[in-house]
Amino acid sequence: LVAQKPGQETTDEPKEKIEGFSFRFKDRPSFRYGEDLRMDVKTKFHFDFRHFEPPIATVPPINGYSLTRARVGVKGEVTKYFEYEVEREMRGTLGEEHPRHPWRDVYVDFQPYDFVRFKAGKFKVPFGMEENTSEDRLDFISRSQVTDFLAPGRERGGMLHGKLFKGERITYEAGIFRFDGENSDIRGIPTGRRTYAARVSGEPLRYVSFLPKTIQHVYLGVGARSSELIEGQNGLHGRTISDLTYFDHVFVNGSRRRTGLEFAWAEGRFGLKGEYIRVSEQRKGQGIRANDVPDQISRGWYGTGSWLVLGEMESNGKDPKKNAFTERNGYGAVGVAAGLDV
Repeated sequence: LVAQKPGQETTDEPKEKIEGFSFRFKDRPSFRYGEDLRMDVKTKFHFDFRHFEPPIATVPPINGYSLTRARVGVKGEVTKYFEYEVEREMRGTLGEEHPRHPWRDVYVDFQPYDFVRFKAGKFKVPFGMEENTSEDRLDFISRSQVTDFLAPGRERGGMLHGKLFKGERITYEAGIFRFDGENSDIRGIPTGRRTYAARVSGEPLRYVSFLPKTIQHVYLGVGARSSELIEGQNGLHGRTISDLTYFDHVFVNGSRRRTGLEFAWAEGRFGLKGEYIRVSEQRKGQGIRANDVPDQISRGWYGTGSWLVLGEMESNGKDPKKNAFTERNGYGAVGVAAGLDV
């Protein structure tokens, strides 16, 4: 969405008092039993069309239409203390390319307090602003190449997380995971062992009262992640959006460390986002004489800018009031966005 910061993302509906069993279909099918049980049925289908000139010969073909996401799942709450989600990718069932990791989010989140929660199962590792933003909340139809190849993605594990300080504008996440994330896999096989990850993000400048309000709205984040590599040709690789591999996997041994910096700012009709990721992979004993060689360093950044050209904003300045193609009175909301991925 135009002019939106990561901290504004939410899919929860307003709390309301419900007695007994009920079914409703507002944004999605939802089953309720009083205030103790909620189960929302979710589906997500994403079709893409890509064309390169001259055509690029790949297997499977890259030109034309493709079904990139076909997900079905449920999400909800059991009492006020437990939140859960189960989501599965169904492309293989529909005759498309079978995904190597069909189960997406499968977790339970125990939330006794806002400042301390515990999440267990399979979910996105706390590293990377764009990676931890849902696809339907991105400025573009796909994530940057920096995120796709340097951020870890989903993994099985456990994580402590919560919100801190007055206003709950600082979020922390820290967890332990079985492997190094699905984005690091090679044909579905892990390349790293047990992994430790931590991330702190939010709007810390809100607490500096003498700064202008537009500066106080700046979102900042920092993340770190460390894992032991599985020795072999398991280094990260690089590939263009046209599926051309320009840097192949190299032999690695030792540890893999990731660091990331996040930035976002939104004010009225304008928004800016950016992220920098650096990954170092040790290469102990990988020389021709079994000697240590310099670490492989992979790094990149992206930046995007957005502008709401036409349309009215809500009073909170976060989201456009009208839809450009369904409202009759006026043009509604029409925005433009541009980005650079390096």
